Amino acid sequence: MVLLPQNKGLVVGDLIHHNSHAWLEGGIVGGAPTPNLSAWIELLQDIKDDFSNFLPTFGGRGEVTSLKNAVDTQTNYLKVAEEIVEEYVLSVEEKESFEGETSAAHYQKISQLFSKEFPQYELGYLIDYGVYGLVNSKL
Repeated sequence: MVLLPQNKGLVVGDLIHHNSHAWLEGGIVGGAPTPNLSAWIELLQDIKDDFSNFLPTFGGRGEVTSLKNAVDTQTNYLKVAEEIVEEYVLSVEEKESFEGETSAAHYQKISQLFSKEFPQYELGYLIDYGVYGLVNSKL
């Protein structure tokens, strides 16, 4: 995170992707993706509390907006993303179908669910290539 004191701006990098999909792989721990959306949300709230009057906010991807708007929107996105993935994984009886050649169909369906829920969001490829970490955490 970088503060821009002259224009009261804040650069938050990949913590916020305003009106763009987020990379949901998570950090790599022990060689495996380990997403922690609740910790991400908590960190966003801390940033909002500490820097509430910063405008504009520059995220890793997406549009520039106020910090409050960016955090509120990103928090909602992360909560809904977790719900989408959790509900989808629970709906699949054969969990092993998330491995190998059969996994592509699942990730395509998940991507479609994200597109339906967030039709105005850009960079859908971030879901296509990054949601596997969140999926694996729900298996």
